[in-house]
Amino acid sequence: MELTYRLTRKDHQRFVQLGVARVKQHANQVTGWHSKPAVVTSGVVLLGMLPLAYLLFAEFISPLGYFVAAFAYMWGALCVCLCARLTQRLFMRNWLPDSSPLLSETRLKLVSDGVEASDQTRTSKYAWQAFSDVSQSGDLMLLWLDRAQALLVPERAFANTEMRETFINTVRGRLSPTPA
Repeated sequence: MELTYRLTRKDHQRFVQLGVARVKQHANQVTGWHSKPAVVTSGVVLLGMLPLAYLLFAEFISPLGYFVAAFAYMWGALCVCLCARLTQRLFMRNWLPDSSPLLSETRLKLVSDGVEASDQTRTSKYAWQAFSDVSQSGDLMLLWLDRAQALLVPERAFANTEMRETFINTVRGRLSPTPA
């Protein structure tokens, strides 16, 4: 079976979100409560408030000064979070140029010993053992190589649903069983 398709920026952005979600899910399984971002952030914010509390209780500043300083500290923390979020969105929107190989025409071919993928700049061959999972999110099929790397196949690459089902069943049939 051979497929020819072109990915869009939207396809690639959705893949990045899915990859991040898979990595977060794994991180949640292998880390303790003390290394969660919300716990670390709360701890650092409380640690930053400690000098203000000391100044208040040592009566070096008035209660009004304490609340003004605490408000300014929290406002600064909120602005940093907002700036980071906006920068991330800007980065994701402008990450791939129009001439990116990731957005060029891709040919994917299922062969007896694996998958051959080629675009305008490279040809890659993946053995069936390289794939850990196959999943579908919306109209995007993902042949996962690891937690955050996959071959992307949009649903529009298939002529009909029967061809898509055949593709999925072929790939799933070739995947090595995961140990329990």
